[in-house]
Amino acid sequence: MTLTLVGSHPEGRSRTRHRPRARVFVAFAVSTVLGTAGCGRGVEVKPASPRGAVTALVPVPLLSPPRVFALPGVGATPAIVDRDGTERYLLQGLRVTRHPNGALERARDIFPKGNIAVVELPERIGRGYLFHTRSSGDSLLWRSTAWTGPLRPLARLGFDAEAVHAGFDRLYVVARGAREAVALDPITGKVLDLGSLPTTMGVRNLAFADAWLGLADVPYRGALVTFDAGASWHPLGLGTVNSATVGEAGILVRTSGGSFSVDPHGRVVRMAGPTEGSGEEPESDSRARVRRAPSLRDVVIRGWPDTRDTAIVLVGGALVRVRLRDGATLDRASDAVDRGELCQAVALGAGFGFVCTSDQRGTVVYRYQAPLSLDQLVSFSAPRFVAAGGTGALAIRGPCAKEASHTADGDYCIMGMDGSLRELRVSGDHGVERVVALRDGRVAVLVPPRFGDPGQVAFVVPDGTTEKVSLRLPRLKDARRALLRRGLWLDGFRETHDGKLAGWVAGANHFVGVRIGSNGRVWPGELAEDLDRSTIAGAFAISLHQSGRLRETTNGGFAWRDADPVLDLDPLVQSHQGDQGCSSLGCAIGDWVRVGWQGPKGKPDRLGEAETPPGAVFPPSEGGRWLMRCSVVGTRNPPALNQTPIRRPRVTSPRGASRATLTADTVETTDWQPFEGMPAPTLGPNDVGFDAEVSFVSSDLHAYAWGPRGGDWLRNGTFVVRGSDSFATTGSTWSTAPTPAPWPDVVTAAQVFGQNVHGNPNPEFAVVLDPGGRGGVVSASAPSGREFYVVEAGRAIQRIRESAALGVGVAAGAVKVGGSFYLGADRETFRVYRVASDHVTVVGDYPKSDGSSSANTTWLVRNARGDALGLWVRAVRMRSAHTSWYVFPIDIATGAIDAPLAIEPRDLGRVPAPCEVGDDGWVLVGPPPTPPYIDLDGVDTSWPIRRVDARILASPTGLCLDALAADATSPPVTGSTAPPTHRTVSMSARDEQQPGRQTLLRCGG
Repeated sequence: MTLTLVGSHPEGRSRTRHRPRARVFVAFAVSTVLGTAGCGRGVEVKPASPRGAVTALVPVPLLSPPRVFALPGVGATPAIVDRDGTERYLLQGLRVTRHPNGALERARDIFPKGNIAVVELPERIGRGYLFHTRSSGDSLLWRSTAWTGPLRPLARLGFDAEAVHAGFDRLYVVARGAREAVALDPITGKVLDLGSLPTTMGVRNLAFADAWLGLADVPYRGALVTFDAGASWHPLGLGTVNSATVGEAGILVRTSGGSFSVDPHGRVVRMAGPTEGSGEEPESDSRARVRRAPSLRDVVIRGWPDTRDTAIVLVGGALVRVRLRDGATLDRASDAVDRGELCQAVALGAGFGFVCTSDQRGTVVYRYQAPLSLDQLVSFSAPRFVAAGGTGALAIRGPCAKEASHTADGDYCIMGMDGSLRELRVSGDHGVERVVALRDGRVAVLVPPRFGDPGQVAFVVPDGTTEKVSLRLPRLKDARRALLRRGLWLDGFRETHDGKLAGWVAGANHFVGVRIGSNGRVWPGELAEDLDRSTIAGAFAISLHQSGRLRETTNGGFAWRDADPVLDLDPLVQSHQGDQGCSSLGCAIGDWVRVGWQGPKGKPDRLGEAETPPGAVFPPSEGGRWLMRCSVVGTRNPPALNQTPIRRPRVTSPRGASRATLTADTVETTDWQPFEGMPAPTLGPNDVGFDAEVSFVSSDLHAYAWGPRGGDWLRNGTFVVRGSDSFATTGSTWSTAPTPAPWPDVVTAAQVFGQNVHGNPNPEFAVVLDPGGRGGVVSASAPSGREFYVVEAGRAIQRIRESAALGVGVAAGAVKVGGSFYLGADRETFRVYRVASDHVTVVGDYPKSDGSSSANTTWLVRNARGDALGLWVRAVRMRSAHTSWYVFPIDIATGAIDAPLAIEPRDLGRVPAPCEVGDDGWVLVGPPPTPPYIDLDGVDTSWPIRRVDARILASPTGLCLDALAADATSPPVTGSTAPPTHRTVSMSARDEQQPGRQTLLRCGG
């Protein structure tokens, strides 16, 4: 079993023992049994052989002010690794650099809480580092010329930034969710335009290798590369890009099909082997050297100060001189001891030395010899407990013989200031005593109070003479009274420079420092709390309160001072990485180390929070509301119908028939409503009919299906769809040709129209119309899954056999171009299909922005001439209630997609001019960008309009308004009927209370 060593500095120090429940560990040697011990008078003294002169130690004052470092924990990944192995970390908001020689550098600015990311800036935009943190929907950016240099606040953005990229001449900040890019000046933080970035509503990946080579992975167009700083962009052609990063040879691109490198000459090379593996990189020799160098943790726990600025530590078998301000290795003597030995610095003679322990070699005591060597004084074949007296002598538990055949309880080997050895035996209840070797050759044996006995201290001189005195406890009226009488007097008592004994007494969660005079008088220090969050070692202790308050003492607990921790220490303390402990050099707890002490003068650590960046000033929100003036020019009423809706008597099931399933005997004819003045189809005496109404934009469609209750519907059933063009002012209604029903029997047809055993039909129809309003695609929920049908005025209904291949419930646009219908399917990607006969073929598959805002919508559109295909994207912009529109042209033959036509909020925020006959452009149908306000001529009160839809043509020359359609609860019947004198567009307003009734208006902006 390996015994724990307890050593001391000039002020006394002990190494931490692990206590699993403590968040900050208490450093002391654990005693076993409390009791009263006597000290025998017969003491055999065996002086050691002369050891020669001991290196004199110049008293070293406490290092102050302290410097706090956050330490990289086990497995911590550096943010940046330089070519020489220097590692740069972001730890709890503190920037730390670790050099290959073990030196640590630390910034003075601490970032506020939040996730911090870093971008290494290239020379083209000034070099240095850009740091950004996001928290609570806000993003803060700072810049620094060096990793640990002063932070210069750059910008506060007011949105959650997902990433920051160094572009050709500006910074690009990508917003989380919408993936919208915002450009900033890298020096001033001013908001700029997007510069040479491709026209886009967002980005998926960005990478800029140098001043000319860049990659922009944008929605729908995919990955584009430029070799001329953005003057032109070219499709990469590698499919969906998962990530893009800058490498030494250019841009590294990862796709599902492998990894590729794109160089400045336009070569695309597949990369094999480690690049596509686990992502682990081989460890460089420089990084290995970093771990072999002693850390500041080792120094403050196990080292000894040899000058004001340096300390000596024996770790990993090497004797090393370390610079205290940063932990840099200044000198090194390798293989000074066995690498497996754990060594602790202690005061030894007039200088210092090391006590080293391992299971294989036992315990060895070395004396330090300047400039950098060791002199072995004594060794033991088995591990021993060693208590340093604090002023140069040691008390070693067990006899002085190296190969002791028997080690009795109460045996001690005492090493004097001159290195001589003598044995001492303590009788009584062993394990309770605290043995301290004094600098004048005496040995103090302290027996703490117990069961009402005040305890005692015995002083044993080298010839065995013993002087015993009882402890004289003070008369106290606070919690210290019970603590001194019933608390645990911790191991690690030491001798102070004025000849007193000093140590610590602990209770459940309180502890206090004590001093004992030669006459037995006991002086207690200040009562301290939070024992489980404290580290105690000799005269030094540090305590972290639950509130984050940090306190320290350097005189054994007789004076405590508040210290400003600045860092959030709790996460660092909870890590429990490595050994814990304190000394005159500082403290190491969890993943933080504090070199030095604040001291009596209260010098603070020079750390402070980073200055909050100023808010970025964005261009004012553009756009506005459509203001329109309309005049009534006429009304149109539906023709009178003699037909009345059919209300068939409810069919009763035969006796004994089950109602658990829908059968041909239980299906029922629906209300069989007329449509827009057109009578419903005529039903035969034995027919069952189903009808359903479905709306699109401001249009309605009506589907009818009828056939015999029994028999084959594929031969005897009929399917018809009737519709209306909401924008037409005359001849708006239309009908498909009667078509054989696509369902095998009446039950399947009834289910498509929403019938079930519970009654109350609830059909699940949806329709998307071509901008011409006289055809489109209807989808319905059928027992076999979602089915799609192409419907067109005067033509038979066409069922699409591969409906399941679309993978959607509703088409995202349906247009007729060049005699064929094309469908849009909005899935993980946006896919465009061509309907050929009764099946579909893929025209193109276009990647969307991962995690893009759900408010963005994509729709398949065509131009007014009907010979071009495009994607219309309505993208909601940040910081604005308005949208930007983008139309991407698609090559019908190849499926290639081109740069979009961008329509900005300033163009969408005002009423477009009316279109003229022959105008061409992309036909965009839907609600206006903002709800319009309509002023009706001749009507004093407001018009209760519910919905307005617009048909707009968009071209590189701008927008024009082709037609309007509206739904209203009570269209106006009065008002001016004189035609307006200025250019206007037609509006058809449908009366929701009287189907088929329309009010015709002319409107202008």
